[in-house]
Amino acid sequence: MTENDNKRSAGGRGKPFGGHKSPKYSFAKGGSQASLYEKKTQSIGEYVGREYGQLMRMLVLQLKEATLPVPQLPDQATEQQKLIWGKDYDMYLKKKDRYEDDMAKVFAFILSQCDEDMKNKLRSDSTFEAIDDTFDVISLLTMIKDAVYNAHDKKSPALVHPKPCNGNLCVKECVGRNPRTHNLTRTHNLIVR
Repeated sequence: MTENDNKRSAGGRGKPFGGHKSPKYSFAKGGSQASLYEKKTQSIGEYVGREYGQLMRMLVLQLKEATLPVPQLPDQATEQQKLIWGKDYDMYLKKKDRYEDDMAKVFAFILSQCDEDMKNKLRSDSTFEAIDDTFDVISLLTMIKDAVYNAHDKKSPALVHPKPCNGNLCVKECVGRNPRTHNLTRTHNLIVR
């Protein structure tokens, strides 16, 4: 049994990313971008969770950074407490370094899952350089999401009606529905012609 086989059998770690076969993040897929974004982000979150742990999964799927607690040295600590605190602080620094290394790897992986048009769009944003320098995964995913969800708005903003359905606006989707039973608070993102 090889070392890779051992990694694969240990809780799924080392398993290749299955989402690589799906399309990359893009804003030029003609209406399916939002669905693709959700599916792609979910598969990336599951993958980085297997490879780098639960904290990276939470970072991608919940857009929450972990807060690693800093060990505190008690006031008037004894020599034994100082030794214990020193070891705890060393462990904290190792965890923090690993977290930052993993975050950089996840950032690079997410960026590799963008097509060239999306990468160019991201790089053209004035804040991208700062995000890239700090490996800010949350800001990167937010930028991708904004680009994906706003792609159709940039092309023809008049075609999407974002207002809640009032029974009259939704010509195609709501025709023939009983106004008393139809969900009038539902927001439709449909093209009105």
